[in-house]
Amino acid sequence: MKNVLVTGANGHVGYNLTSLLVENGYKVRASVRDLNDPAKTAYLKPLGVELAKVDLLRPESFRAAMEGIDGVFHVAAGFQYFSKHPEKEVLEATVSGMIYMLEAAREQGVKKVVITSSVAAVGNAKPGAPDRTENDWKENPIDYYSQAKTEAERKGMAFAKANGMNVVAINPSFIIGPGFHRHTPSTTAFGLLLDGKIPLALPINLNFVDVRNVARAHLLAYENEQAAGRYIVAGECIPYMEALNLMRDFEPPIKIPRRVLPKWLLGITPFLDWAGHKATGQARLISRNLIKELAQGDPRFSSQKIMTELGWEPRPLRDSLADTIEWIREKSPSI
Repeated sequence: MKNVLVTGANGHVGYNLTSLLVENGYKVRASVRDLNDPAKTAYLKPLGVELAKVDLLRPESFRAAMEGIDGVFHVAAGFQYFSKHPEKEVLEATVSGMIYMLEAAREQGVKKVVITSSVAAVGNAKPGAPDRTENDWKENPIDYYSQAKTEAERKGMAFAKANGMNVVAINPSFIIGPGFHRHTPSTTAFGLLLDGKIPLALPINLNFVDVRNVARAHLLAYENEQAAGRYIVAGECIPYMEALNLMRDFEPPIKIPRRVLPKWLLGITPFLDWAGHKATGQARLISRNLIKELAQGDPRFSSQKIMTELGWEPRPLRDSLADTIEWIREKSPSI
């Protein structure tokens, strides 16, 4: 079971997972979408892994990448909050890619598959309701990312059950931490914060999890023969401003916003985000659909299942925030 494929190995989770697997003696085949793009391969080559090309929309690429493989970590997905073609680049790539991967795994006799899903497929907790668990599913997802993650996980687990496959899902919350070589939608805000480009804190709650703990969760799920179903990996739900204050404690030079945007003005933030993008070229972060998603409740999740069954433990949030900022300061020219 030591010959494994990691799809999307150049991404934030994929790179950290690949590194962890190599450290633990696995022979890793790491897939990227374009083998001729140095931005996708340069950081993987020093790990000594075998590189392979996988296109989420081309089923034949999965079949070729899985020859001789015992297990698969399917991390690749269409992770974009803003896309010119979201139906294809986010929804189709994530959902169809999931099925193409599982079909190829079945054909090649792969023994176990661990898929990277998201708490976006679990859904936020309503006010006064208990924390969300693995028994909960996102109802009526609005933005394309939530739609894609929910549909891909549902269809993927149904396919696995129908075909007697050993498939486990990992559902992380808002991923931070080091080990990324280009910004993700989850880390872009940290770069803007370091540049002093966040004037006001949003009146929302967040739930962070360290990417290294997400990678560890994948490995624990793969190596434990009793692992089954889905596993939420999440931290504590805290106000945005509280997270900013934590960062100010260990990074005094950061220009932390002193005020929180009034909640009744949250609806105009997509316009402000768009205006900032037009004026400075900074990445878009907030869409109308995202605001609608946030209005559905708070990101409160229980990780009790994975802690009890697999012995998973999260890092302290303060450490994860500090390591994220340190990574950006060191690597900012390349990301």
